Amino acid sequence: DGGTGGHTADAADATKPSRPTSYAAAAMARAAEHNAMPARPHPPAQESACAATQANATLEARVRALEQEVSDARETAQRQAVEKDSLETRCRDLQAACTRAENARDGAETDLLTATERLSRAQHTVKEAVR
Repeated sequence: DGGTGGHTADAADATKPSRPTSYAAAAMARAAEHNAMPARPHPPAQESACAATQANATLEARVRALEQEVSDARETAQRQAVEKDSLETRCRDLQAACTRAENARDGAETDLLTATERLSRAQHTVKEAVR
């Protein structure tokens, strides 16, 4: 099994939020059930097995909780990547609009200078005509 402790996982299962949660709940339920058993003297081997069962259930619950955290982190990272792409696209669109506005302003300033020069020449022509 590749050293996974008898457990195998495929990529699709890692993204299912209900599965790790149900494993964690089952492991925690087993641990609670075991802890709820009436205390009675155990032979040393049974005492050791009891402690191992408890530790295993606790570890299983922790592993499942960590798997859920990893799954949630992956989903968050994917969502943030999509948001980042969207913001970068919006930024490029705004930069292009800003460039167009600057070009339009430059064109308007040129038109204003041309109109001002024409007005000045026209005023000069009128003054000459009046003399």
